Amino acid sequence: MNKFIHVREEKDDRPLPTGGVTVDFDLNRDTNEVNYAYSRCHPNDHYNKKLGRAKSEGKLHSAHHRHHFKLEGSDPVVVQVLSHVWEDISTEIRINMEKRV
Repeated sequence: MNKFIHVREEKDDRPLPTGGVTVDFDLNRDTNEVNYAYSRCHPNDHYNKKLGRAKSEGKLHSAHHRHHFKLEGSDPVVVQVLSHVWEDISTEIRINMEKRV
């Protein structure tokens, strides 16, 4: 069963209306393996949960966009998924910055 995580920046304890990330992940409890995919909303665009879910779910079914890892340690699944997503996004940003130079 797929689970979704919606991540948005906040200001004054309220989510900003623009930007954000939607993560779709599927945990196989028998093997402790997780497949996940994410969609990013441009910082200038209004965040839309329904659109984010549709895009991340589509990516989860695509071998090109789907990511995979095995659970390790005692951190909750959501923490481990978000840690992997953060690494992926950071790498994307770094590569895009290097292309601009």
